[in-house]
Amino acid sequence: MVETSQNRVMRHWLRGPKAGELEVLIEKLPGSPDGITRSSDGHFWLSLVAPLSPLPHLVGGTPLWVRTLISHVILSALPYVAEKWGCVVKVSAEGAVLEVLMDPSGEVVSTVSAVSEHAGRLYLGNLAGDSVAVVDLQRSL
Repeated sequence: MVETSQNRVMRHWLRGPKAGELEVLIEKLPGSPDGITRSSDGHFWLSLVAPLSPLPHLVGGTPLWVRTLISHVILSALPYVAEKWGCVVKVSAEGAVLEVLMDPSGEVVSTVSAVSEHAGRLYLGNLAGDSVAVVDLQRSL
């Protein structure tokens, strides 16, 4: 699962000897994760909705209710105030970065909040637009 405010992905074990345990899978991401889905080859696609911001560090010492309020306000305002930037990252089940697809200017897609793979294509949903971007994986490599 993603922790958007902490810029990391957590793993929650459902079965086996670690059942019920929660651990960090990947952290120190270059942006805020917003969605994670399984890829066709068993790995994971991670959508990064915006590049890192200094805001979490600025509000880190404030009470939880203030941070919660700010997070709700920021998420609703994000499409209007976030730097235009688009990024999805493919990671292994062990947290290794396998591939990064990025639109650094955000001209094609930005604020990517969801990614889904089907038939050799990625479908990218976003917070700032009213359409879905399609990436042909054969052409992007």
